[in-house]
Amino acid sequence: MPEASYSLGENGRPLIEVMVGDSDQLRLAMLDTGSERGGLIDSDLAWRLGLVAQPEKLGIRTASGVEFVDAYEVNVLIPALGTEYLVELASADLMGVEFDIALGTDFLSNFTIIYEGRQEKLTLSND
Repeated sequence: MPEASYSLGENGRPLIEVMVGDSDQLRLAMLDTGSERGGLIDSDLAWRLGLVAQPEKLGIRTASGVEFVDAYEVNVLIPALGTEYLVELASADLMGVEFDIALGTDFLSNFTIIYEGRQEKLTLSND
């Protein structure tokens, strides 16, 4: 079974390297186990990549209630595993954090994830 190991990010964040859409540039993605959906993409990055929003806005829960935002269906490639998945990503302002994308449980359900906090290591494998 192919697997890839990563060092944890700031504050123990589980970060992996991905490629989004047609871009060949590596981006940092946080694995977000608290998300109910595919995940989030920085709105500025979505614009720079030329992603086309789906016709209907997507309702996401925030601290202040439900917010309706642009959503994109985009291919996310994990180069270290050689696997690509179609993921629905909601637009969000992620400026000021160390990642451009947050990948939620819809995406994470494709993998076995081992989080080793003391070793500051994350291992991702697809069975």
